[in-house]
Amino acid sequence: MSPDHEKQKMSSRRGRGSKNAAPRPRRRDAAAWIVASLALAANLPVLFAGFVFDDHPIVEENRRVVELQLATIWATSYWGTPERVGEYRPFVVSSYALERGLLGPSPWHFHALNWLLHAVVAVSVLLAGRAIGLSRR
Repeated sequence: MSPDHEKQKMSSRRGRGSKNAAPRPRRRDAAAWIVASLALAANLPVLFAGFVFDDHPIVEENRRVVELQLATIWATSYWGTPERVGEYRPFVVSSYALERGLLGPSPWHFHALNWLLHAVVAVSVLLAGRAIGLSRR
């Protein structure tokens, strides 16, 4: 073994217990689990709802979504009509089209995915707050 390799090996051993070592990811973060649980519990009823409000024209009845017309989705407004040209959300509408294409027209999986994403966003807000130094309270 070369002397350089031996020095590198010894320094890596010393670094394990030092304060400069990279922190281990927390697997048991109680606050994150509580935030995720509250977000899921608060939105649980959505899993048992059908399509509501703008779900009908955007997801259920939208020809671009039903027929998986990704090129058309990226070339048109959110609503697919000229009077609302300012609203351009191709990622959102594409995700609806792909989800419908893969899982079918049932509202349950659309709501379930949004339900889970809501919990992810809630925990992300908690972690972002910690990252910028907000107090744990």
